[in-house]
Amino acid sequence: MTREPPAAQGRPFPVTVDAQLRETLEATGLEPADIERDPRATIRASVERDASEPIDVAARLAGEELEIHETLGEGGMGVVRGAIQPRLGRPVAVKELRPEHVDEAAVRKLVREAWVIGGLEHPNVIPVHDIRIDANGLPQIVLKRVEGEDWSALLREPDRIRERFGVEDVLEQNIRILMQVSNAISFAHSRGILHRDIKPENVMIGQFGEIYVADWGLAVAMEDDGTGRFPLARDVHTIGGTPAYMAPEQAWGGGRLGPWTDVYLLGATLYELVVGRPPHRGETFGALMHAIATSRPELPEDLSPALAALLRRAMDPQPTERFESAEAFRLALGAFLEHRGAARLVAGARASLDRLRELAGRADAAQDEVYRVFGQCRFACQQALEQWPHAEEAQDALREASVLLVERELSRGEPEAARALLAEVAEPPEALAARVEAAVEARVREESRLRGLARDLHPATGKRLRIWLASVVGVAWTLLPLTIEYARRTGWPMPHTGALTWNSIGVVALLIGGVAFWNRIKQSALTRRLWLATLTVSGIQLVMHGGDTFAGVDAMSTTIHQFPVWSAIALGLTVGVDVWFLVPAALYAGAFLLLSVYPELAFPLMSACNASVLVVVFRLSRRG
Repeated sequence: MTREPPAAQGRPFPVTVDAQLRETLEATGLEPADIERDPRATIRASVERDASEPIDVAARLAGEELEIHETLGEGGMGVVRGAIQPRLGRPVAVKELRPEHVDEAAVRKLVREAWVIGGLEHPNVIPVHDIRIDANGLPQIVLKRVEGEDWSALLREPDRIRERFGVEDVLEQNIRILMQVSNAISFAHSRGILHRDIKPENVMIGQFGEIYVADWGLAVAMEDDGTGRFPLARDVHTIGGTPAYMAPEQAWGGGRLGPWTDVYLLGATLYELVVGRPPHRGETFGALMHAIATSRPELPEDLSPALAALLRRAMDPQPTERFESAEAFRLALGAFLEHRGAARLVAGARASLDRLRELAGRADAAQDEVYRVFGQCRFACQQALEQWPHAEEAQDALREASVLLVERELSRGEPEAARALLAEVAEPPEALAARVEAAVEARVREESRLRGLARDLHPATGKRLRIWLASVVGVAWTLLPLTIEYARRTGWPMPHTGALTWNSIGVVALLIGGVAFWNRIKQSALTRRLWLATLTVSGIQLVMHGGDTFAGVDAMSTTIHQFPVWSAIALGLTVGVDVWFLVPAALYAGAFLLLSVYPELAFPLMSACNASVLVVVFRLSRRG
């Protein structure tokens, strides 16, 4: 049924307003204009009820006691039970002393714990609702009831952590829990309170993922607030805490406790998250105390270097070497998680680096495989540095990989490749850089020598000079024997002096030409050999004629005896210069045999053999 709005309101409703909505607005005493004016304001309907009812209920509950039910957990001296707080109708947890442990000291500790927690209003600290006296005159702490379990129970079943938090990476989730614990401890330190017993057992995980630091029974104050309510850290001279996690100063006492102590305990908790057990172990009390005092727990070999460094710093036996605060530790955990992707890349790079070390030291390792592994290592390091520019592990791995490859290229005689690789290394080792530069300089000298040798052996080098030399000497050696033969046939004698004169002229001419044209002669090995062979032949002839003159041997016999010498020289040129010299070598040898029967043919045969030499030399001179 619809109704028209009261006339007192003076404005009709818009026609678009539904009848039911109009009725609701009328009952609330509002008009559409009221909502249009401030749509973000809360609409509060006035419901007429008996105002005395809540007061009566409160009065009725004022004298009611807690309804204590089941036991939730037990500790060394206390027990925690579930209860209902009738005044507010809410479930709570009640911590009280076990009957067999009731004494003045235990009562004092329980009350102090309530005072400590009461002063720590923090999302990760279980709130204290009240402290009361039971029917036996003993104190009870009324706490928020956390529906959940302690962290240590979840650590034993990683699958439950995945299910509870909807994650796959259990370690990352546990570190995030530890960051919240660190936040609570940092807050406690800001209030002057040390926990002294941080461990997974003393962390509660709520049903909806809430994180609470519990059991503040060992907490002490760092400064005296004048109330005398709390024990002071400087007055603690006895052992206190959980040995499996304990900081060294907790074992020895002496009033040396401070924020660094809780930092150590946070590190010890992280150790359990990573390794799966607390850091300190020992078969005997002495062995356990030694493990606590030295604080050198073993770390897995495959542990991320970044996480290993974080653990070592948090658990350093010297308090001054630890993180300066719980907050600094929390931030370090956050940085580790932020750069964890980079850390995984570094781990992969280090695996490649191990393989590269193996390959780089093997001469038989395939170069393609070496560079493939190096490429994997370098790529992983570069990717890690893109994500985390200050990742020292990535920088060190990249540097070592590059140095390994530089060393290998040097050993393979590839200094240019070594120099190119070294150019990518930031601040390369000075000794290595010096070796690379020395190797490059040696390679430059060697290449220069090889280029000179190639030029020296190239047929085109000195070609024109060889043609000229071959033409002059060849024509002279071919025509001179014919001239001598003509003179002999016309009656001229054949004395040694004539031979000595012609050979002397030849030797002197070759020496003068060699000096004059040495810069051109030395440019080509072929030219040098031809010049030297010509000089050698002329020199041998000069020596033979000179020797035979003193021996009284006639000039014709000397001339005939020179044929096997020339054959031997031509044979040598076959090996050292060109195989075609085998032709004149054979001709000289054959002519010598023929001269044993027809000695008068010495000069014509000499001219013919010399002509063959001219042909071979001319052929060589034109090469290139």
